[in-house]
Amino acid sequence: MTRSLRPIPVALLLAALAVSVRSQSQRSTFRAGVDLVQVDVSVLDKERRPVRGLTAADFTLLEDGKPRTIAAFSAVDLPRRSENVTPAWDVNTASEFATNTLPAEGRLVVILLDRSIPDGFATVNAKNIAKAAVRELGPADLAAVLFTANGRQQGFTNDHARLMAAIDGSYPAGELSDDSLGQWQSLMAGMQQPAFFGSTALGMLDYNTECPCGVCVLDTIGHVADAVRDVPRRRKSLLFIGANVTIEATGSSPCASAVHEARDRMFRALDVASLTVHSFDARGLELAGSSMAAGLRGFRYGGQANLERQGNIAVLPDRTGGRTIVNTNNPIARVPEIFAESDSYYLLGFEPAVVDGRRHNVSVKVARGGVDVRTRRGYVADDRAVEDPAAHKTTNTALSAINGLMPAHDGIDLTAATAVFAAPKTREPVVTIAIHVQHAAAPASPQAAASGLEQVDLVTGVFTTSGRSVGVLRQTLSVTPVARSPESISYDVLQRLPAKAGHYELRIGVQNLARHQTGSVYTFVDVPDFSGRPFVMSDIGVYAPGTAPATADDLTDVLLAPATARREFDRHDRPTAFLRLYQGLGGPPASVFLKTTIVDARNRQRYGQDATIASSSFTNGGSTDYVINLPFQDLEAGAYLLTVDAKAGVFSDRRSVRFEIK
Repeated sequence: MTRSLRPIPVALLLAALAVSVRSQSQRSTFRAGVDLVQVDVSVLDKERRPVRGLTAADFTLLEDGKPRTIAAFSAVDLPRRSENVTPAWDVNTASEFATNTLPAEGRLVVILLDRSIPDGFATVNAKNIAKAAVRELGPADLAAVLFTANGRQQGFTNDHARLMAAIDGSYPAGELSDDSLGQWQSLMAGMQQPAFFGSTALGMLDYNTECPCGVCVLDTIGHVADAVRDVPRRRKSLLFIGANVTIEATGSSPCASAVHEARDRMFRALDVASLTVHSFDARGLELAGSSMAAGLRGFRYGGQANLERQGNIAVLPDRTGGRTIVNTNNPIARVPEIFAESDSYYLLGFEPAVVDGRRHNVSVKVARGGVDVRTRRGYVADDRAVEDPAAHKTTNTALSAINGLMPAHDGIDLTAATAVFAAPKTREPVVTIAIHVQHAAAPASPQAAASGLEQVDLVTGVFTTSGRSVGVLRQTLSVTPVARSPESISYDVLQRLPAKAGHYELRIGVQNLARHQTGSVYTFVDVPDFSGRPFVMSDIGVYAPGTAPATADDLTDVLLAPATARREFDRHDRPTAFLRLYQGLGGPPASVFLKTTIVDARNRQRYGQDATIASSSFTNGGSTDYVINLPFQDLEAGAYLLTVDAKAGVFSDRRSVRFEIK
């Protein structure tokens, strides 16, 4: 593995990935020789309910105050999350499977847990608000979980279990470290201004040297806005969950200049991003005269500061058309109302007057009385606004395909499934990545057409959950496409990736050199510590008889059979699930008791099997294999979860995999 991907700073996770998002699937109505500037518009009535049934004739779009022709228009009605179609185990079981065939429209939600959240009730309250937001996500929505202080970041995904895990595993409160506290005390002592500590405005400022003057919060929000700015066709929102944000600093404050500059940068970014900010006060119900901690140890303030604090977190919703939820002990009840506002919205496209790299104002009016129109205030007329699609296509590579905020979809449908095993003898983790590639049968090069072999470039970037680049695996493989229809071909690829225990995001880019088509898929993997646990299981791999995958490595040392990324099967398929069990590091191996179950989308058990593996079976360095022949003949169409629970003495482990029968 080479380390050629540049590091991505933790606090700038989203911004660093916002390189190019225009490669995702878009409807042809927004392409006419050049790309149009896309404007998503929410129209709400007096009760903040979406107004449906409008047409292009109801809208007037102004660029720098001048009317522009609406060249493209569509109304979007999003499907709501439904217990009838969402598996009951969806929020508890993370998926090892991902695809780049994402819906073109939906919500893009950033859940930001701020460092201003105090300990105790407020932390519990903040997590509950964040979890309520995850539960409201619809099937077409994507969400990310970010922190301005402590927490495991989670990039955009529709995997509810991973989002919940990031929230549960967090401690968002931004307490000063001992080093930072000492530096802050030295700064205060050097000022020798007794009146300084009596200033309410200054008392609410954050002088933590890990986040000078609270500027990191403003910068984070600005970076989020920059990152999502050019994502088309999606309604974008940020849920700010915290207790305060530094919006203003007095002229005598050493933070005044830094705060004002960061605030103005954030405002400019929000104005062009069409990002709606909703603020939740993590403190819950507060009486106007109550006293509360200010975020600096030992300093307290009263009711006036409470009003100022709540006013601060209301600034961003007021500017972007969002809601501010304060003074309530049941903020969770307001979360569904916020999501309902974006159940329906409109997409407008116009051709810009000039492409000069400058910011231009945008406004939208609706010929309907008593409505509230919410959209972006402007856009930047750079090359991302107007671009020659043909020129863009020639510059796509497998590496560029993994640099966008969203997966690329330039003619290639990708599915990827990960499974982690242990290397023989060393017990070092090995991530196996099965990739299924399907794309239109575009004309291949004469050489490829004659040989039947096509060259495919693959780039797999590995990132920590904070966005730091770990490395990149580059491969060029020869594949033999299989014709699925006159218009479609497919092939499979299998990769080996050495890893260390931890949580990672994998970004996989694929370029078919013979057909000049590109795509990417993003997935997440949890790598266990095989060498530090007396008993542990591998992930579950799935084998489906068919074409052998292309691979640069012989994976027979870790895989019982070539794994497939396929998770959709028909009743005539006969796939097999398999895993490997490891023990013996802490003493002699024990017998292992296994319970295998298959449950349907309503969590009803449809298959069960118990088995015992004798301790004598753990040969070959203390490992043995377990195989499950999936009983498709006994299952009707639908989504299923296969789970294997194992117990060896006092140690236990569990692994699951999803699949669907069409």
